[in-house]
Amino acid sequence: MTAGGRATLDWRIREQEFSKPQARALVNLAYLTVGALPMGGNAVIQARIEQNCLVLDGVADGARARLKPEAVVGLKGERLTDGLAGQWIQPYWLWLTATQAGGTLDLSVEEGRIVLTAALPA
Repeated sequence: MTAGGRATLDWRIREQEFSKPQARALVNLAYLTVGALPMGGNAVIQARIEQNCLVLDGVADGARARLKPEAVVGLKGERLTDGLAGQWIQPYWLWLTATQAGGTLDLSVEEGRIVLTAALPA
């Protein structure tokens, strides 16, 4: 996932079984987290059980951490009206996976930091 790139991946997932929606959300969340670091940085992927939900966190820390506007639209579950569909579809699919499983997807954007949090029923 990080071969040939500048970002490092800190995979903090312990061995556990995931349902298909949880596994799909985990892989896509990890991919988008690493992708938010085009100039390098550290991507941390972790999971925890909280209030009968599997909570997946993807934290991208880097000097130029960012998401393209199309990705932000997709992560909010909104339809794309402008921009490149290729930059929108995977984030939208992550949102769709989380919400169809009865969960949520949250996004936090700060200078040099992107946090994606998906909460899915355990």
